[in-house]
Amino acid sequence: MEGQSAVDLELKMAHDFSVSKFDDRTVMLCDQCEKEFHVGCLRDSGLCDLKELPKDKWFCCDDCSRVHVALQNLASRGPEMIPASVSSMINRKNLEKGLIDGAADDIQWCILSGKSCYKEHLPLLSRTTAIFRMLFLLNQKKRKSELMLSA
Repeated sequence: MEGQSAVDLELKMAHDFSVSKFDDRTVMLCDQCEKEFHVGCLRDSGLCDLKELPKDKWFCCDDCSRVHVALQNLASRGPEMIPASVSSMINRKNLEKGLIDGAADDIQWCILSGKSCYKEHLPLLSRTTAIFRMLFLLNQKKRKSELMLSA
């Protein structure tokens, strides 16, 4: 198994798991990519020798750890302005579609984290979730109508 990456090990060697105790069949879930790994497979491959459940986050590889840190840093910075060139292009397209009245708006972006303790994210996450639900329901209704028309 030498030279094998964590990706190669993702629950491929054995398909059973242990729930009641921490042993080789215990399944670890990467806190970034959410891939699953048996503790025994990680140990046998030389990637990780876990003796107990980690008290904090666990990552299957250095890349996942780096991605997690980068995303946390971005989330903690809060809203940032979109560059003027991109903002003007978005405003122009919205004006062409009749979505705005011509007054240029400043556009900001930020990464939201529902698993973090950033209280200012909660109202934004709530509104975002409502928008996604509405769009999902509209899409479902549209597909239902299309199915009925094609029948």
